[in-house]
Amino acid sequence: MELFWLEIGSWRKLHEMGDEALCAVILKYSDQALDELAAQRRVALTPSQRILEGQRLTKLLREWLEIEAGRPPFSIETIEAWHRENFGPLTLQTRIDRIDRLDDGSQVIIDYKTGLATVTDWLGDRPVEPQLPLYTLGRHGSGLAAVAFAKVRRGDCAFVGLGRESELLPGVADAAGHRQLEGSDIGNWDDLLQSWRSTLHKLGSDFSGGKAGVDPINASKACDRCDLHAFCRIADQNDLHEEEELL
Repeated sequence: MELFWLEIGSWRKLHEMGDEALCAVILKYSDQALDELAAQRRVALTPSQRILEGQRLTKLLREWLEIEAGRPPFSIETIEAWHRENFGPLTLQTRIDRIDRLDDGSQVIIDYKTGLATVTDWLGDRPVEPQLPLYTLGRHGSGLAAVAFAKVRRGDCAFVGLGRESELLPGVADAAGHRQLEGSDIGNWDDLLQSWRSTLHKLGSDFSGGKAGVDPINASKACDRCDLHAFCRIADQNDLHEEEELL
């Protein structure tokens, strides 16, 4: 996707391309991506594996680009650009997959994802996936229109995100009245951005201050991946809860 958009650069140029030209560009950059993958791997793909992977990539890109073509007009502003994000006393260097510019001058932040994606993971006092909320710091008001995962999965391609209004990206809803925000104090896009800023600054301050209470968001998953059970009683607590339920 990076190679494709570095050449094409905009929604309008995508629409101007005929099917033959589009196929040629997809094939060119699928081959280039496979060349780069081969250079990084210790064990090279066999010729038959490369053919199969090339076919998979071209079909996946065609499927994804149909989603992109259904968007309102946009141009690519930055791809794989480094940024510094400040929250609390912390400063992190991040690399944003892509920032688009809409016709009204506002921005859309996009992060590619091949796995499952859900807006729920961005919400609450301790977001499970704070990456995209983190990218919004310093970009607010009329300058930022939406944030979304670009879920690039064969047969399940979609944008998953939130915006200042509906359908800035296909399937991405307005933050105002979104079902995941019902019952909260967040009533619109600006409220959501402010909530993310407050949450992330608090998390940054807590981390810098050494706050490290043993309080996993999902204890069962955290304990499955932890090798320090002897220093922690969370797993024992889970066992007690299970025994109480059996009683």
